[in-house]
Amino acid sequence: MTLILLRFFLTKRFKLSKSNLFYCFLILFTLLFSTNTTSQVVSDFTTISSNAGCGSLVAEFEDLSTGNPDTWLWDFGNGNTSTLQNPIVVYANPGFYTVKLTSSNSTTNDMKSVTDYIKVYSNPAAEFITPSVTTNCVPLDISLTDLSNSLINIVSWTWDFGDFTNSNLTDPLHIYFYPNLFDVSLEVESEFGCKSDILVEDAISVSANPIADFTFSNHTVSTKIPKLFLQINLWEKTIFNGILTMNKQIRKTIL
Repeated sequence: MTLILLRFFLTKRFKLSKSNLFYCFLILFTLLFSTNTTSQVVSDFTTISSNAGCGSLVAEFEDLSTGNPDTWLWDFGNGNTSTLQNPIVVYANPGFYTVKLTSSNSTTNDMKSVTDYIKVYSNPAAEFITPSVTTNCVPLDISLTDLSNSLINIVSWTWDFGDFTNSNLTDPLHIYFYPNLFDVSLEVESEFGCKSDILVEDAISVSANPIADFTFSNHTVSTKIPKLFLQINLWEKTIFNGILTMNKQIRKTIL
């Protein structure tokens, strides 16, 4: 517009009278030297880090507003606010949070609100029970039951039986083939990638089977039949010179 007016006056297509000459120059001066170059502010933002997490989340916000704003007011939806241009916020609890940014300059302002922009999912709680019999001889068959709790669907199970084998079943069966004490662990993962694990040390005790054995000594057994004797004791009575004498006589008979 300024260039059009200047060209119009310089080509003398319009002659100014003395009475309005000052007025025309005032208009030109205003058009040429106006300092009011402020643009309309349009608020916008993003996060440098992820805007979703498990359990808790640290979010780094970045201002993308246009129009040369010089003032910012953030509302993070968790009860906290900030006037920094690029704030860092801690979301300590699971939930969905609406974020608002109002940016402004000396003449204009704008507000942007994104519903559920921050998503913090709850972690699952891994848990399982072992069978009633956890101590026996090899081979030992066991069954494990998942008792994990989660507000979000669990989509993955990873069992480690402590004998260099694992399973991805929900409630697996397993056989131990050698004696030892075995730790058992379980890791579960929800559909949004949130994980939890539990380890039970020495959960399974497997003993070796006993081995039947015996020893004996080489003794010689006599085959001779022993002889049996019948011993008869006889007493012989003798009287000599009025004296009684008793004499013993032994007789043995082989049976």
